[in-house]
Amino acid sequence: MNHLTPSQKGAAAEAAITAVAIQLGLVVLRPMCEGGRYDLMFDLEPALLRVQCKLARRLDGVLAVSFQTSRHTPRIRTHQLYGR
Repeated sequence: MNHLTPSQKGAAAEAAITAVAIQLGLVVLRPMCEGGRYDLMFDLEPALLRVQCKLARRLDGVLAVSFQTSRHTPRIRTHQLYGR
């Protein structure tokens, strides 16, 4: 997956998580626009569960997940840690 852009990697992670959730019988909802506080929503009837999808890497047998968001513009690259 090293040849993919960060957006493509995120889309692949969302697709994989969505596929597994559907196979488990969950109803999966997606937002109409990007940039929200979640990537997917699981309808657990009556509750809704917000889901933030992350891509993990395996490093020496341990899954490593970055809990930050990165944005790239022509002039700046920013990182922000996830919080509550």
